[in-house]
Amino acid sequence: MSACGARLVALILGFMVTSVAHSQGPPQPFSNLRATPNPAAAGTVVSARLFFTYECLAGHPPTVEVQGSVVTMRQDYSASACGIVPPAPTDFDQPLGTFGPGEYTLVYAATRGNFVYPPLTTQFTILSGSSAAAVPATSVMGNLVLALMSLGVAWVAVSGRFR
Repeated sequence: MSACGARLVALILGFMVTSVAHSQGPPQPFSNLRATPNPAAAGTVVSARLFFTYECLAGHPPTVEVQGSVVTMRQDYSASACGIVPPAPTDFDQPLGTFGPGEYTLVYAATRGNFVYPPLTTQFTILSGSSAAAVPATSVMGNLVLALMSLGVAWVAVSGRFR
């Protein structure tokens, strides 16, 4: 095979690979779905956080559906003009609401026209009560021991100066 024939074969293969990649739809412009805060206290607003790449997309307001322990956020995108420089990759937060105690699955289902992106999923937990760790109160005996130790240290420090 001549050099010209090899180039022609490489060019045809390149077009075939490119057309197969484009026939599968546009690349997914988001990743790393997570719920924040996680875990969260009951009554705390939970948000979905996604990492968006540099693609120029206009997202329509998402809808949030809760069915049992599955929270589904759906959003449709369309192409958008970016200007000269596309936006930098960034995290995007979308409030989901408050939930009762339990384990939940968050599903992000996005579409772009007739194309449906593969859904992203993650788990999150809602705790009953406060998610902050409680600071234990000291007992009367603990306070007495602490006071005696402080007095002992002070006595040693003061008596050492007068020797």
